[in-house]
Amino acid sequence: MKNLVTFIIISSLLSCSVTDKVYREKIANHRTEAQSELTNYKAASFKSEEIIKNLDYFPANEKYACTCTFVKSDTRKMIEMPTYSGINKAFVVYGKALCKIDKDEVVLTLYKSMRTLPGYADLIFVPFKDKTNGVSTYEGGRYMDLEEHDIHMDKVIIDFNMAYNPWCAYSDGFNCPIPPSDNHLDITIKAGEKKYKGKPLKSD
Repeated sequence: MKNLVTFIIISSLLSCSVTDKVYREKIANHRTEAQSELTNYKAASFKSEEIIKNLDYFPANEKYACTCTFVKSDTRKMIEMPTYSGINKAFVVYGKALCKIDKDEVVLTLYKSMRTLPGYADLIFVPFKDKTNGVSTYEGGRYMDLEEHDIHMDKVIIDFNMAYNPWCAYSDGFNCPIPPSDNHLDITIKAGEKKYKGKPLKSD
């Protein structure tokens, strides 16, 4: 019996270890893809190599990958979302995600842009702020992206480990939406991208 219990405990620990490793690799791949977008974005005048070497992240933590209840908006209300450059961008309220992190209830509003680029028609935009802004993360807030097919049976996974900085954190010259007050979270989210370690670059 003692040997059986020992076997179960060891098997459980090994299972968790494998799961954690697979998840960490998933997040690492996601971050590599995001860095590749920086490198391949030809319209930007900044030096992407300079930016990439100054990126910083929290360690991947599965507790911030939240299975949330999705409530679709009946009205699809259009809003003008201000940006840090002073212009507005048009979005519609797509719905809300009701999540739980430890004992904290979190509600996030999900948006869709009124102006979509080819190949991005299904993109759902999730800008947010939390108590790390200006401390360990960019003071202007962070973003997450989803796609419509990520929503199944009124459930959606919101993974804060995939939170990223707007490009305004690296350089001027961009129109980065300011996260609306609906998505100002009164908790600390130690997941995703941290504050940029380099000096913000000036566009040419």
